[in-house]
Amino acid sequence: MYEIYEQLCKEHGLTNYKVWKATGVSQSSLSEWKKGNSMPKYESMRKISDFLGVTIDYLLGKDPKPDPSMDHQLQQAVKALSKNKELVVLCRKVESAPPDKRDQITRMLCESVDNYLRLMGIDPEQ
Repeated sequence: MYEIYEQLCKEHGLTNYKVWKATGVSQSSLSEWKKGNSMPKYESMRKISDFLGVTIDYLLGKDPKPDPSMDHQLQQAVKALSKNKELVVLCRKVESAPPDKRDQITRMLCESVDNYLRLMGIDPEQ
């Protein structure tokens, strides 16, 4: 798993620090995985796979390479997160919401951002 994770990070210019800031999975946990001293817990793998735009099975080497259209989305998300700590906090708040409410909250936030951009004369699809 770590080799695939490391390759994805290289492809997207990510460091363990950036992954930690975005997901909350500690750098020491990532280091232990690299050394082979521990296996990641499901929740940590889910956070990392969600952030990287791949499935857990892909991280485990069981799925083929993810859809390339996710690469652009991931790059945009990484740029935004690395520039704005408030976005990281917002993502963590959504993540801490009850699982059955996360999609609804995410849709609401996306709609709010899209509406704001339209009001500002910006195409939200760019």
